[in-house]
Amino acid sequence: LPSVKRYGIEGSESIVVLLDQLVFEAAQYGVTDIVAGLSHRGRLGILTSLFEYPKDEVLRKLRGGSEFSDGSPHT
Repeated sequence: LPSVKRYGIEGSESIVVLLDQLVFEAAQYGVTDIVAGLSHRGRLGILTSLFEYPKDEVLRKLRGGSEFSDGSPHT
């Protein structure tokens, strides 16, 4: 169907490798904080794989829960 828009995840693995290397090298130069502006399509994978954001917190936020749970290490 030529008029149907499809979204795939092909190629998203390479951005994880790139961002991982950027974060690693930034740390070598003394960078302590990084602000990442990510598009919606790749953001969840980057948060959980590269930044090790807990998957249960991501799911809670997707369900409309609060930004951070009680006792979250991300507060």
